[in-house]
Amino acid sequence: LFNTEGNPAPDVIVVGLQEYIVTSATSMVMSAGKEGIQLWQDTILNNLKFLDKYDFVREKHLQGMLLLIFAKEKMRDRITKVEADVVKTGGGGYVGNKGATLIKLFIDDSSFCFINCHIEPAPGSTANNTRLLNLIDIHQRAFQAGNIGRSTVSFFLEEFEE
Repeated sequence: LFNTEGNPAPDVIVVGLQEYIVTSATSMVMSAGKEGIQLWQDTILNNLKFLDKYDFVREKHLQGMLLLIFAKEKMRDRITKVEADVVKTGGGGYVGNKGATLIKLFIDDSSFCFINCHIEPAPGSTANNTRLLNLIDIHQRAFQAGNIGRSTVSFFLEEFEE
């Protein structure tokens, strides 16, 4: 699954999956798919053991989207303030068939935010404005308590409106 071709193994590995489960009414209502999350987590960890010793850090899922983070054992004490969030953008922001899974964390004094998103319209569509507005919406609504990235969103909005 992971081939570093003679390069050192990365300290942190982030995997974003979409459609990792068959989406059904049951899976949307009952949060079915936990077995799928564990299967992917185990599969990835089993493959990573050939590179180095990795630990599972965090996962976040939203229907068919899954975001997983792994880090080398030696990195665990350097990773702090790990938080996860989801932003639903389908059905006016109430349905999770579209949206994003997000995980933010600090490594030493540097902050990182990883996003796995599934937005409208479908890839290949010419409606890039709609896709950009979805991304801005995700950015504005994610981790609202921390006010992460508000100035960046304002910049994108100004650029978008011109």
